[in-house]
Amino acid sequence: MAITSAVKAIRTPSRSKLLIALMMITLSAFAATAGSASGPLDGMSRVGKGKMNWLWLELYHASLYTVDGRYQIGRYPQALEIQYSRDIKAKDLLDATGSEWQKQGVPDAQVQAYLAKLAPLWVDVQRGDTLLLVANNESQGEFFHNGQSLGSVNDTGLMQAFLGIWLRDDTSEPSLRAQLLGESSCDC
Repeated sequence: MAITSAVKAIRTPSRSKLLIALMMITLSAFAATAGSASGPLDGMSRVGKGKMNWLWLELYHASLYTVDGRYQIGRYPQALEIQYSRDIKAKDLLDATGSEWQKQGVPDAQVQAYLAKLAPLWVDVQRGDTLLLVANNESQGEFFHNGQSLGSVNDTGLMQAFLGIWLRDDTSEPSLRAQLLGESSCDC
């Protein structure tokens, strides 16, 4: 009988409106809390997006972000996001990174020091995974894998060298650089 009385009380128009109003307030509060969770790219806008191929194989898509969506050397924060199109072992990522630094004339001892800082952070990636570097300033950055922090690096040379793989004038991939800087478009 108590259940019947409770059901009748809820069915009255004034109680129904009150119940609906309470549910809406609860849902609004939940939505506001869910929407307020910050991500590493919050407050940043994409400068450009490009695609990296090796021969006929698509390796990854990359996007460059800044606060105002415009790139300027030495202005931070900057973020470089890479979404992989295939599975790649962390060791292979490190080898490729070291190879690019050597092509840009970074001394071997410095390449090894940089790789030693990255090795404990980087993980194997699967097709669809993202790696992201958010460089907060010229000496501090944080790496993310699929939105989860891998750790921070405090090293002025490393931040500049890592971003330089894609952004230096003498990059090995000038067409990708142009896409990242928004100078040319990508069909990706």
